Amino acid sequence: MFVNRVKLRIFSRVSRTTFLILMLSSAAPAMVKAQEVGPAHSRGPHPFVGVTIRPDPGPDGNISSVGVSLTWMNAGNKGALPDLRIPVVYAGITGIADSVHDLEATDAKGKLPVEVIDDPADTGGFMSWRRWKASREVQWPLNVHYRSQLMVRLRPGPPFALRAKDGGMSGAGAGFLILPDDTRVFNIHLRWDLRNMPPGSSGVSSLGDGDVKALGKMEELNSSYYMAGRIARYPAQGSVDHFSAYWVGSPPFDANAMMAWAAKCNSYYRMFFADQSGTPYRFFLRFGADYKNVGGSGLTNSFMMFFPDKDIQGSGLASTHLIIAHEMVHNWVVGLEGPPGVIPWYHEGLAEYYSRLGTLRAQLQSADDYLKETNQAAVRYYTNPLRNIPNDEVPKLFWKERNAQVIPYDRGSLYFADVDSRLRKASHEKTSLDTIILSMLARHRQGKPLTTDVYLGKLETVLGPSAKGEFESMIVRGSTVVPPSNAFGPCFERRPVQMRLFELGFDEHASLDLAPRMVHGLVSGSAAAAAGLREGDEVLQPLAVQPFMGDPTRKVQFEVRRGDQTFKIEYLPRGAAVEGYEWVKVPGVQENRCALP
Repeated sequence: MFVNRVKLRIFSRVSRTTFLILMLSSAAPAMVKAQEVGPAHSRGPHPFVGVTIRPDPGPDGNISSVGVSLTWMNAGNKGALPDLRIPVVYAGITGIADSVHDLEATDAKGKLPVEVIDDPADTGGFMSWRRWKASREVQWPLNVHYRSQLMVRLRPGPPFALRAKDGGMSGAGAGFLILPDDTRVFNIHLRWDLRNMPPGSSGVSSLGDGDVKALGKMEELNSSYYMAGRIARYPAQGSVDHFSAYWVGSPPFDANAMMAWAAKCNSYYRMFFADQSGTPYRFFLRFGADYKNVGGSGLTNSFMMFFPDKDIQGSGLASTHLIIAHEMVHNWVVGLEGPPGVIPWYHEGLAEYYSRLGTLRAQLQSADDYLKETNQAAVRYYTNPLRNIPNDEVPKLFWKERNAQVIPYDRGSLYFADVDSRLRKASHEKTSLDTIILSMLARHRQGKPLTTDVYLGKLETVLGPSAKGEFESMIVRGSTVVPPSNAFGPCFERRPVQMRLFELGFDEHASLDLAPRMVHGLVSGSAAAAAGLREGDEVLQPLAVQPFMGDPTRKVQFEVRRGDQTFKIEYLPRGAAVEGYEWVKVPGVQENRCALP
């Protein structure tokens, strides 16, 4: 996840779905170490998995499917075979398992019969699996071959599924790879077969340029991004402080300028989070006509960002910088341990908080831009009709309600601003949120678990028992968060403001995420109904809702078809008035004092 900012990343950047990968596991996965591997290594302490990816063009020259070959050696338990699996539903994306064709499994005895079983449906729309089970004892090695068809149309959720562009292809592992349901460390050999690709084509993944040999878990393959074709690269050779970027085709903006900014951002966060590992960080760009706004997802030591082919409803280059910063923060701020599907208030709230504050500290955005972004988040939060729902109710609505999607981001970031202010005050500026989060990161680097109790224990050493009470009130029960006036630094102060609730006026998911886009769930008496919209009207172009949520003056404009008539609809997507808060500049404070130290 996945939000989109106009990433789940995936929503205030919500369709970003980083969020998505981190809901699967408590922390962003990282490869254990790079190492030469091959079949001979199957005799060592780790089993061996080889994956070959072969993009295949269709008659029009664009990639129509991807052939995948999996070789699995030394399973460790004689004859035992954990399930092979691929998602049926992944973070709201449907159709992944159905894109698999011509699967064949063989072992040392010949063709291996397999039984196909689907998990029970996940009512929350997050994740369920299709599994292939061996019908007899396996004689190693096991070889699996299949073809994954590219989807014709993007579905709601993060853009993990395979897509073609300008003779190339890209997609996340969760969107096309069948892999063992096995949590051990493997010798992994990833290979690209580009025999059917245009001359000059190459392959790259989150795991490295070209063919890769490494030690890691299956989740690294699932949560990696893959791209092949005539790939453009930043920098042209090597990396900038271990940062590099890749794309196929010609983006509708200056990609090199964007990547130069992203490289500076990466360097700042490496410094702030005291990262001396030298681990590469890869940035993938994807764009196309199916995207209605800008978004992204954090993956294994990498980030993918997607764009429309042209600026749609104002979601263009200017709205991308904090998405980039947000996803980079995820490379260091990992999630707390907990069951899959729990909405990640912790790492999404922190990524929002530090994407704004970090870029201000690094002088990668101005104090005015920082204030604007902070107030957009405040407006989104205080005018959200679901602002006060309990945390355990959010997952039930997450893939159906944009208002539910943004809660972990906006509630979380305002909560952390409140926590930082209280820590500074209680410790007389000796302890801040930075102190707590860096100590959490140090614990993670030592291989120790990160839990809510660990986090609250660190707060209680400074704030006492009130830390848990405030957490349960704001995060667990959903009480309104009102950070202190000086919570965003000495340059800014809080003031109350009358705002109007965000109200699109119809069911966004049922109306805009399906084809054709037909209006469903029109709210009687809403501004949309007053503007002339009717149940069953067809919306003729993609509509990015996210930008309107943080701007109380911005009107929705789109074209609809009703019968043989076509006409424009325009209205302000707002409802009843509520009290909220915004921050304004304090006169006379010097600009260089604006960032919290």
